Amino acid sequence: MNASYEPSLLRRQMLWGLVGGLLAMTAVPLVVIWLNSLSVMPGDSMLVRASVLEATGWPWQVLLGVELGLGFGFGVTVGLAVPPMEGSGQAVAVRTVLHFLVSSGLFAGLCWVCGLVRGSWQTWLTLLGMYWFAYAVVWLMRYLHWRWELRRIRERLGLARPETPGRIW
Repeated sequence: MNASYEPSLLRRQMLWGLVGGLLAMTAVPLVVIWLNSLSVMPGDSMLVRASVLEATGWPWQVLLGVELGLGFGFGVTVGLAVPPMEGSGQAVAVRTVLHFLVSSGLFAGLCWVCGLVRGSWQTWLTLLGMYWFAYAVVWLMRYLHWRWELRRIRERLGLARPETPGRIW
């Protein structure tokens, strides 16, 4: 096999999505077990929250399936959160907004199924606000890194003026 072989961007994105989904699907039950570790009586299922079971009335197997499905979906969205900054600004904006909405919905569902929300909209808003802040910071850092790489490529190709000392952007 050729040592310089590198999978295509689409394959790498799909791999990141799959890996992210599997990791999240593994991590979510572990978080729920940790949350339940002090409050569950011996013999009760530790894989789902008792408060969510009581609120929904679903069998614990169904709730566990929802938990795993939301965890996998959220992990996939996190794994695919590396949209290339290519195309028009409108295309990047549309991809970002769609990704933001889908990942926010999955995050809100995960918070609910893990029993982190006690029915008050302030708790939802606080958790979503923390997620939105982290999303904005990560997106901005990726965007700035992409701009820096683009500037370096242009300079190396002689398409842009060399950077002046002391200039950040």
